[in-house]
Amino acid sequence: MEQKVSLAYHDTKVGELDDFAGRLIGGYYANLTLYPVVVMPQTDYQDLITQYTNMYGAFKGNTKPRAFYETAELNLMNALDLFAVEVDLVALGDGLKITPSGFYATKDTKSSAVKPLSPLPTLENGNTGILLSTCEVVAGAISYGGIITNFPFDKVTVSASGTISFKELDPPPAGDRFLELSVSKKRQKKFIGLNRGVEYFVYYWAMNAAGVSDMSDPVSLTCY
Repeated sequence: MEQKVSLAYHDTKVGELDDFAGRLIGGYYANLTLYPVVVMPQTDYQDLITQYTNMYGAFKGNTKPRAFYETAELNLMNALDLFAVEVDLVALGDGLKITPSGFYATKDTKSSAVKPLSPLPTLENGNTGILLSTCEVVAGAISYGGIITNFPFDKVTVSASGTISFKELDPPPAGDRFLELSVSKKRQKKFIGLNRGVEYFVYYWAMNAAGVSDMSDPVSLTCY
């Protein structure tokens, strides 16, 4: 039965990813005969772990904002994903060639990753005619989508394939309609060229290899 690297580390509790990441020091790096490709120098990888540990401590101690910790978490998670790909290439479905790396193997051909939860976006004014949005890191998410409109919908849904469906209010709001899709995959999004004094609504969703999250509830703000 073919096995893959388990991606369950994407669901690691806040502040505990460094413990799992440390497994690869005594795993992958200690077995370079089995895993001959050096994904990154061990010192660089250790630096990512250290940075994660330090930024989490600083965040908990209120000496650094959460964004510093989230960036360190994302950098370490991305590194782990690179290692996971390489281990799968070596193992070719053999779980006995996965476990020496420090990763866990799945029990079947399906990845243990699950589709991410719905993001919780926030919205603030930037310069004139600009709104800035972001959301907290969603466990397991690889990318984030967003749309902005100048009118609310009764319901917005996104399918597993990424198709967005809109159900308008009844009756629909009067006036000109505006809807813009952000093509950026980052959490931080910048919407420009907006009209002052108009209330805008932003919706978010998150994506990974397992699927697409539900659409978030909208957040709204009047543009200055």
